Amino acid sequence: MTLRLAPLPGLDTALLLQQGEILEQAALMIESATASQDEIEELRIRAEEYCVLADSGRIALVPGTGAKLRAGADELKQLIRDWRQTQQDLAEEIADERA
Repeated sequence: MTLRLAPLPGLDTALLLQQGEILEQAALMIESATASQDEIEELRIRAEEYCVLADSGRIALVPGTGAKLRAGADELKQLIRDWRQTQQDLAEEIADERA
């Protein structure tokens, strides 16, 4: 007897892939130092919209998809917090060197 996992429905897969692309785009922008506050904020909002959509119940998603979307949005928020802290630390270091 073998067990097979059923693939996620197309909508669930599409939402998770889209959010994954947002996370990847944000990470690349941050790592390459090409990110602006506005661009990063736009990506955060887009990632959060998938969570709102999943939480609304307006579309039927497989149980667990909403939690995965929330985890992705939380991961992006942490990435942004770390990026902002790094920027702030760098600005303080530059200010200290000038003083």
